[in-house]
Formats: sequence, C-alpha cells, structure tokens
Amino acid sequence: MTNFTPEMIETAKSTDGCELDDTELEVVSGGDCRLADGRLIVSVGYKCEHFGCKICGSDGTVTNRDGGVESGISVCAKCGNVNVCCNECRYCTFEVGYWLCDNPKNKELRS
Repeated sequence: MTNFTPEMIETAKSTDGCELDDTELEVVSGGDCRLADGRLIVSVGYKCEHFGCKICGSDGTVTNRDGGVESGISVCAKCGNVNVCCNECRYCTFEVGYWLCDNPKNKELRS
C-alpha cells in the first residue's frame, strides 16, 4: 500500500487538470520519442528503412538473407552485414545517455 504525505495530497488537489499539447500527446500515445532538435531516440535493435551500413557505407540496401525469401533475417544487400539494426547503422550515435538517429530522413523538426 502506498502512503501519501499530506504535501502530496495537497499538491494533487491543487492541480488544475493540465492538458497535454498535441506534440506531447503524440509522443505518449504511441508516437516516437525525439530530442528537441528532432533526432529520433532509438534502441540498438531498432530497424528502419533508412539503414546506412557501417561496414560498406551503403544506404537502404537491405534484403533478406535467403535472396528474397522471407526469412525474417535482414542483411545489407551490398556487403552481407547481418546486423541491419541501429547498432550497425552509420547514422546511429550515443549521446547524452540516448541512442540517436542522425539520418536526416528520420529527423523531424518540432515547432
């Protein structure tokens, strides 16, 4: 059971039922998470259609391992790199405690 202090109860009573603006609502309702500069926050296992291979430098050339047969395992079509996730994408960086996508195609400016 949670114990609430009198201060916590008073704070809850004094709130005016704040509403989220459209951008905040989009983020918490299944939209994506981004930094203020528009860069997408990702996980190392995230995949998107804008993959840029760290090994060969190709962009968006992803195919299935079995030459087009739906195997569920994607690879870089140019060099065969099996890890076509953010941890192997040349656009992925780790900054301020987040994995971030620096690909301009995934950037969204917020007003």
